[in-house]
Amino acid sequence: MNLRPGVLCRLCLLWLALLAPPLAGAAPDAQQVSDSQREAQERRKELQQRIRTVQQELELRESERKEAADALRQSEQALSESTRRLHELAAQERQQQAELARLESEVAAVQQDLAQRREILAQQLHEQYVNELSPWSIWLSGGDPQDNGRNLAYLDYVAQARAQTVRGLDAEVRRLETLQAEQRAGSERLAALNQDAEAQRRQREVQQRERAAVLARLEDRIRAQRVEASRLSRDDERLGQLVDDLGKQLEAARRAAEVRRQAELRRQEELRQARAKAEAERQARLAAARAAAQQAAAEKAAADRAAAARAREQERERVLAARDATSQGGPVSSLRQVEGPRLSAPESTPAPTELARQEPVETVDVSPVEPPASAPVEVSVAQAPPTSPAPRVSVAPGGQGQAGLSNGLRTGLKAPLTGQVLARYGTQKPDGGAWRGQLIAAPEGTPVRVIESGTVVYANWLRGFGNIIIVDHGKDYLSVYAHNQSLLKQVGDAVARQEAIALAGATGGQVDSGLYFEVRHRGTPVDPARFMAR
Repeated sequence: MNLRPGVLCRLCLLWLALLAPPLAGAAPDAQQVSDSQREAQERRKELQQRIRTVQQELELRESERKEAADALRQSEQALSESTRRLHELAAQERQQQAELARLESEVAAVQQDLAQRREILAQQLHEQYVNELSPWSIWLSGGDPQDNGRNLAYLDYVAQARAQTVRGLDAEVRRLETLQAEQRAGSERLAALNQDAEAQRRQREVQQRERAAVLARLEDRIRAQRVEASRLSRDDERLGQLVDDLGKQLEAARRAAEVRRQAELRRQEELRQARAKAEAERQARLAAARAAAQQAAAEKAAADRAAAARAREQERERVLAARDATSQGGPVSSLRQVEGPRLSAPESTPAPTELARQEPVETVDVSPVEPPASAPVEVSVAQAPPTSPAPRVSVAPGGQGQAGLSNGLRTGLKAPLTGQVLARYGTQKPDGGAWRGQLIAAPEGTPVRVIESGTVVYANWLRGFGNIIIVDHGKDYLSVYAHNQSLLKQVGDAVARQEAIALAGATGGQVDSGLYFEVRHRGTPVDPARFMAR
């Protein structure tokens, strides 16, 4: 049975709809993503340019302040060196005075011993003179020779003891002379130290007057710099806000890109599942159509075979009937009438193989098949642009001393000095910002004592902090002491708890004398009050 052209066309369209791959289409979000990325990059470039501009302004203002700071640094460093030298001279003077006191005590002891030895020797000589004891008197006395021998032996012992006493007396005399010479030399050294200390004191007074003159000349400039520092602080806050905003925008862009990526992944998964479902349904329909066609073809073939069998049976019966009639003398025409249908039957009846080849096609449902409602619409997916990784900040590790490190900091420690706390950690500064440590008032020259044992890792002049000393206590704990008049320790010195490491002052542009004190853990300022005794 032949198929009509319309049915064949519908079948072709059905197979194309089921088997053709999805066509690629332009995603409507691709251009928007590209525009958003380009806009974000432009905003980032603009922010970076603003940051560079602010940094250049800060560097320019810093260079304008450098000249005044350098003059103050030279004066304060010279004053610190003079004060340190005076401190050393005072220690040497105390040591020399102690040595002189020891020598005086030793001289007095030697003189007393010498007087006792002289007295004993004089007493022996007096007794010998009074008793007229001599070897000649013993031999000329006419006494018993044995007694004379014993007396001579006794006299020899006495003479040896007297000679030893004389030698000891002579040694003591020489020792006394040596001690007196050392005492005179010590007195001369002490006098030289006093002269050197006096010269250092005069030099220190000159340096103090010079520093006072420098401070007087720079007083107006310092006030102007403080106003400028306030403005720079606000600039720094704005710069920090700008950096924070940039970080927030980058983080928001990264999160939005991640949301879009996750949504796209979900959409792709849903699309894949829909395609898989449509393919499964299509395969099921094809399998059902093939099964139905095979069943109809089988039924048709069976019916055709039954009809052919019946026709053959009928033909056989007619042939037998015709034979019977011929054997009984019937006309030959009757046989021909009977054989006519038999000979023409194969022309009207198709062969079984042809029926099997044609019938399944006749039973196929050739009506147009609509795609299922759940079939996906082919849409190409625009991948979200990769987000740029967040910037990484590298920190150069700070040095640690190897000697004198303690086990970090503990609570209940003594303050570096006693005085009024003018500013506490976290309180606001007059020119903006917050204090990262404590500002303690103290007279100039007050000893600054380290809060815990450790190693000095920095001792020098630093702009804004004057003479500053930093001590490493181990476990990433550092203590900072600034605005000192003089530094008594150097880098690498091991210091014990409550040991004097500096003298309080007003260096680094500070007006009033005092100490600025900080505690840092892993580079971050922490409240010093946490470690101080209540």
